[in-house]
Amino acid sequence: MKLTLVVDDQGALQGTLTDETAAASSASIADAAYEVSESLLAFRARAGNVWRWYQLRVLDGLIAGRYADTSGDTAPSDGTAWATRVTGWHDEMFSRDIVPRVYDVVVDSTSRAVLRLDRAGRGSSGFVGRFKIYGTTAGKYDERAEEDVAITSWDGSKLTFSRMAPPQHETFAGVVSGRGISGTFLAERSSTPLMWSGVRTEILSHGLTARSAVFTQQWQVRTRARLAFL
Repeated sequence: MKLTLVVDDQGALQGTLTDETAAASSASIADAAYEVSESLLAFRARAGNVWRWYQLRVLDGLIAGRYADTSGDTAPSDGTAWATRVTGWHDEMFSRDIVPRVYDVVVDSTSRAVLRLDRAGRGSSGFVGRFKIYGTTAGKYDERAEEDVAITSWDGSKLTFSRMAPPQHETFAGVVSGRGISGTFLAERSSTPLMWSGVRTEILSHGLTARSAVFTQQWQVRTRARLAFL
């Protein structure tokens, strides 16, 4: 779900919740309130035939909290009703640079894999990548060795890369939409394109290539605080 928040001309907090997996599926939020001193965000939105109430905390580009459902217009007072956890991240903060990026992808509706992208080195205009199949879409174990991939182009919106490992080379092309990416790939000596798609994951990733000692230390301190918050 994508949460969009704006402050209107009267200073009121408005917004929508959008299901990015469903076309034209957005719900306006109601009773939105943000407590600055405690970084607390609360609101409700329709979810089918019920009201879904959210109570969240905000820290350094992340949100974490819980939600509860009711049929009436009053938030539940029973603490056990708030059983479902919610986590999220602020796209602008975690998309300031086009790397590092990690996608959890589905290949040809059969295999699940992780695709990692990073710069080839500090100041480099080139990119490196790794690809690892870890399972099937049916939920079965299919752990394979991680492999390097050749990144032909990546500008944050469009990606082309090739799997070079045997038994056959495959060339992928994809386009980013929100936190997702999708496209087609073509196996060597084949003229039939197949589908692949993925969603962003591991947004706290350090990346594949080495950073400076100062950067690494700062990243470690900040990431530990973020993980503790989550």
